[in-house]
Amino acid sequence: MLAAVIAGFGVAMILLAGAGLLRLPDVYQRGHAAGKAATLGVCSILLGVAFALGEPGAWARAGLAVAFLFLTIPVGAQLIARAALRNGAPPQPGTRRDARLCEDDPES
Repeated sequence: MLAAVIAGFGVAMILLAGAGLLRLPDVYQRGHAAGKAATLGVCSILLGVAFALGEPGAWARAGLAVAFLFLTIPVGAQLIARAALRNGAPPQPGTRRDARLCEDDPES
């Protein structure tokens, strides 16, 4: 029962990430939706599967996969956002720009 609840939460988070990718207006907000919600969703599904299997090997694999995902997905999302900024992808109108992040951007 607990495994199904955790995995169901993960599926819901992945669906929210997909909705965010479709509904949000610019690449920066879409990257935020994909990076945060998808990470939490996939990790929840992995932990739900580990609960369902209940074996120490499944817990070890799920733990390693969760650690890897928490280390790589946010870094990848941040690098994609930085590349978009450097290549001139326009943010949503009204977005406040941080001069520390735009050191080599002539508009800031």
